Amino acid sequence: STILLYGRWCIQMDIFVHTYDTGIYSGEFKKDKDESCYPHGSGTFEFNNGDVYSGSFKDGAPSGYGTLT
Repeated sequence: STILLYGRWCIQMDIFVHTYDTGIYSGEFKKDKDESCYPHGSGTFEFNNGDVYSGSFKDGAPSGYGTLT
């Protein structure tokens, strides 16, 4: 299944931190035309079940290289 992450705010720095229903993301982001932000670049997503994905994100979803532990 695809995990799509999308938030309605950004921290005005290089790092975006946001809590989702499925866990917490911290890392690089991309800003949309309507000022919404989503994971894009390098980041870490800590799932509520304890799993952690560290790696690349593209347009709000894990993409490319990364590790799931």
